[in-house]
Amino acid sequence: MGEDEKVAEYVSKVQKLVHLIKGYSESLTDKMIVEKVMRAFTSHFDHVIVAIQKSNQIETLKLEDLVSSLEVQEIRIVESKIWFLDSGCSNHMIGQKVWLRYFNESKMSKVKLVDNSSLQAESTGNIVFYMSNGGKLMIKDVLYVPGMKCNLLSVGKLVEKGFSVFRKD
Repeated sequence: MGEDEKVAEYVSKVQKLVHLIKGYSESLTDKMIVEKVMRAFTSHFDHVIVAIQKSNQIETLKLEDLVSSLEVQEIRIVESKIWFLDSGCSNHMIGQKVWLRYFNESKMSKVKLVDNSSLQAESTGNIVFYMSNGGKLMIKDVLYVPGMKCNLLSVGKLVEKGFSVFRKD
């Protein structure tokens, strides 16, 4: 499966191939198909695949059930790529450590949330944004905060670094 390919797109290709193979009187079990599909996914799906393997249900798992589990993870991946501009936060924050480069695990701090609860920032790092024009933009000193459900860009920090922020109605 390609990095930008959707679960449904990939599985559709597999199903077409399965249909062709079965058309030549070849025997394919559901288990063979499920195992093939499970091997094709990127590392973003590893924990889902491992959980399925450890459940010992591969013998009886239907492709449709596997696809459902993988599509749930796909939605989580897409949601984790969304960034919000926040004029109230004092630091850039991310919940996905794998996106950070150049970790500094000595910079730990507590992050206070709007509801007065707090989360522990475990490190800082830099994140690279790939622009639609082909350019790259590096944002430095992004806090890694496990448990963050969304990613935040601090408007104040962006302005400090010389960015202009405009709001359209």
